[in-house]
Amino acid sequence: SIDRIDGEKGYYKENCRWATDEQQQNNKSSNNKYLIDGELLTLPQISRKFNISRSNLANKIYIKKWGICESIKYLVEKGGGCYR
Repeated sequence: SIDRIDGEKGYYKENCRWATDEQQQNNKSSNNKYLIDGELLTLPQISRKFNISRSNLANKIYIKKWGICESIKYLVEKGGGCYR
């Protein structure tokens, strides 16, 4: 479907692109984004990048009030992965 590159701007040719559902979900202005390895990523993107559960990651950040790096490190080590 059609997605706006910059959600603050209107639907005009230079600001529109074809996007997957995943791209559209990650482009919402209501998303929290975190700087990870030089990229601004949403929780679902971070979860895929590190192969960890998005719901467990959200729990650590929003309920336990852990920092993003601490949460990723804990979940990766708990799962036997390797934290970068």
